[in-house]
Amino acid sequence: MPSWITHLVTANEISKKLDVKDKNSFLFGNIMPDILNNYIVKETHMHKCYEETHFAEDALINGIECKFPSPNRFLKEYKNKMKNPIVLGCYTHLLADYYWNDISYGKYFKGSREEVEVKFANGETKIYEYDDAVAIKQQDFSVFTRIFKA
Repeated sequence: MPSWITHLVTANEISKKLDVKDKNSFLFGNIMPDILNNYIVKETHMHKCYEETHFAEDALINGIECKFPSPNRFLKEYKNKMKNPIVLGCYTHLLADYYWNDISYGKYFKGSREEVEVKFANGETKIYEYDDAVAIKQQDFSVFTRIFKA
């Protein structure tokens, strides 16, 4: 998943294109799924698992079993509430996560749940345990930034 900064930069650009009236609520919606699953903010009143906050489904990409966010499942459930800027922000968050993960797993990761070969933006490859590879995925934002600007 992208960092909150990447989510907020993406949301800011999208809010301009969509002419979002309540930008603060839209921006909040863009980080809300990550707040509720307690990965970054540890002491929230409510906890929801990643599968629930991101409508995640099991996926197998380049040999790696992972949970993949499903913007389509979210849209199916909330299609009548998309005028709400928080709901629209959550949807935008899931889209950003989906594309970030699709790019990361599809082009830069291969292997298994135990051992992942990571290809970096500079072309270098290294082998990592899965959790370490995921942490690296969240740090190598140059890939996402180049694609976003295109």
